[in-house]
Amino acid sequence: MGALFLLGGLPEERLPWFAAQWLADGHDGPALLELACLDGTDLQPVRELLPEAMAELQPPMPATIPSAAETMFRHIAHMHLAGQGDERWVARKVEEVHLLTAYRSDVIALPLGQLYDVADCWDEDWGPSLEELKATVYGRCTQQLNSGGPHSA
Repeated sequence: MGALFLLGGLPEERLPWFAAQWLADGHDGPALLELACLDGTDLQPVRELLPEAMAELQPPMPATIPSAAETMFRHIAHMHLAGQGDERWVARKVEEVHLLTAYRSDVIALPLGQLYDVADCWDEDWGPSLEELKATVYGRCTQQLNSGGPHSA
């Protein structure tokens, strides 16, 4: 969740609601509780509390855009390899991360980041076959999880 926030993919006004959900799920901490008590109409206190609240959740919020993208890519790869999202879903999610990060070269350099153009190929007659696309997505997901980055499993 912290990665998605850092990338700009979470509406800030909804963060108090998310904090309340995390408390209901059994997480605890003073910043998390304070965040859950806000109504989201004044975003400055939400922004100020979020890093500390995310640290209370564990793991803490990623520090940089590339590390946030890597966190998102690892999550996407885990879901795909666990059968919770097909190859086309992976391609769309990777594209969403690239849109949020403005196609940064350090994000494109990540194993899943290299799928930046696969979503465009899916329904077209040009480019790789469906089988090749699926194999590429699977291979990149495996590489992402084995990349030895800071969020390695």
